[in-house]
Amino acid sequence: MLLSKNQPLRWVSVRSFLLSLILVLGAAHATAQSPAGASDSDWEQLIGSAEAAAAERQFADGIALARQARDVARDAQGEAHPNFLYANNLLASLYAMNGQYSDAEPLFVEILQRVRASSELGTPDVLIAHFNLADLYFRQGRLGVAADNYEAAYSTGLALGPSFRQQALEALAGLAEVDMALGRWDAAQQKYADLLEQAGTFDAVGPLPLTRWSRNRAEALSRSGAHDSAEVLYR
Repeated sequence: MLLSKNQPLRWVSVRSFLLSLILVLGAAHATAQSPAGASDSDWEQLIGSAEAAAAERQFADGIALARQARDVARDAQGEAHPNFLYANNLLASLYAMNGQYSDAEPLFVEILQRVRASSELGTPDVLIAHFNLADLYFRQGRLGVAADNYEAAYSTGLALGPSFRQQALEALAGLAEVDMALGRWDAAQQKYADLLEQAGTFDAVGPLPLTRWSRNRAEALSRSGAHDSAEVLYR
């Protein structure tokens, strides 16, 4: 959620959060720019408490704290400041995790518009903003726009190079899950095969869900009629 060229948005995957907190809380918020003045410690404490609430799955508490952090940043530095967007992104993510999709969507859309329009924010922010919006659309069953945003995140991640390969693979996994949801079994298994091949070519920053990808590929192969190949993966 850190919005500068050197500090991209934190990777917030709604689906991945429900499986693991690593992608949500993997980067320390201490590196964020804090509002100057008396509100400095208030903002830090609110953000830290909101993230701690998220880690404990106390989403309602986290939402209230993230709102307060956003208000502190707005009052201290204005809505263009990275910390306002940082808190807004956390708030949107907490809404999504709590199933409040209609509250999360306009915030994620606003964040994407801001990072795409700003010359001061880095391309990694665009990657993350597309991914977060794609994940939200996927959970709503809006598969077409989910795929569009996963594709944008994937292509951006590839263009950014090896440092963002893990995020690119997560976006490709999202595209594969869209194919699965639409019953496009051959397309899905091909994407999972690509995922597993790419995952073996670099050292991931964090854990990758290789077992889940392999199982999903096996299911796609089985449903497409390639039962023998699926059996090999199921073993």
